Amino acid sequence: MAEDRGEEVWRRSPDLGVVESPGRVVVLDLSRPRTARPFVMQGSAEAVWRALSRPRSTQQVVTYVADDFGIPATEVEADVVSFLLQLQARGLVRTGFRRSP
Repeated sequence: MAEDRGEEVWRRSPDLGVVESPGRVVVLDLSRPRTARPFVMQGSAEAVWRALSRPRSTQQVVTYVADDFGIPATEVEADVVSFLLQLQARGLVRTGFRRSP
């Protein structure tokens, strides 16, 4: 019998320096201090980052951003997924599993 790993979720990486201000966030990957460059997020990118204040599934992040902008989730889904993958490639977020209750 396969083990139920639960729901796949996105979460912020642990080794980050983060400076937040209204409408803007700057993140630095401290796990790579020699090559790290500040990554600035504003607008919808900042909304995605705020959504990740706690672990969330892809659909939960999409819904959070759509609600934040008052638009249908279908209008932001592709862009949110693409941005999550960019954040992952930069080492700023990772995926994991949240156990089912």
